[in-house]
Amino acid sequence: MAEIPIAAAPRGANDLRIGALFRRSFGVFSRHFIPFCLLGAVGALPYLLPAPPNRGSSSWAPLLVLLLTPVTQAVILYGAFQDMRGRPFGIAESVKRGLSRIFPIIGLSICVLIVVCLGFLLLIIPAVIFQAMFFVALPACVIERLGPIRSMTRSAELTKGLRWRVFAIALLMLIVAAAAAGVFEVLLLRSRHGLPATIGNFAWQAVLGAYEAIVTAVLYSDLRRAKEGIDLEQIAAVFD
Repeated sequence: MAEIPIAAAPRGANDLRIGALFRRSFGVFSRHFIPFCLLGAVGALPYLLPAPPNRGSSSWAPLLVLLLTPVTQAVILYGAFQDMRGRPFGIAESVKRGLSRIFPIIGLSICVLIVVCLGFLLLIIPAVIFQAMFFVALPACVIERLGPIRSMTRSAELTKGLRWRVFAIALLMLIVAAAAAGVFEVLLLRSRHGLPATIGNFAWQAVLGAYEAIVTAVLYSDLRRAKEGIDLEQIAAVFD
């Protein structure tokens, strides 16, 4: 297995490059494409649920997304860090590591959602700032074993001074996801039964969810190296 050299990570905050971050993340993803996609498929399961027959109907899909997405990303984090260290990992071990922090992770997801929603109620700009501030809260929760609120403040510390770059990363991911969602919606409308589009959307969400988790892991590692001078082995020592 090829190891991502530590030198590839930025040495200072000004060295953080969005293009390089995406390339390194794709390298991690491509080396374990099938395991990461299988893990990502768990978080994408709500996309297989049928849409409500009318607007007055309720659906469990949003709640399942809220619960499954952060837990799945936590599971993938372990595999991403193991790859960056040049070490093997298994799906079962990844699941075990991720689930060990399930309650703080779910609590964190709810807290971030509340704060971002409040930001949207106030104005769009606060919500944008909050999303950038808390972008690496999940890896902080998993790796540093912090509670929900402390994970959010830790993420705010790490992203300080770089939030527009962090937001640009999140925005690019959102644009790609929205464009794909539009394509699948068109396919769904054109398909008599909608099954091909549903399966295609599920597969895409599995791939995208896995890649997003890896991007978050790489960014968290880069931020800690740039701001604190801590290398990858020190960061991931919690997994040993």
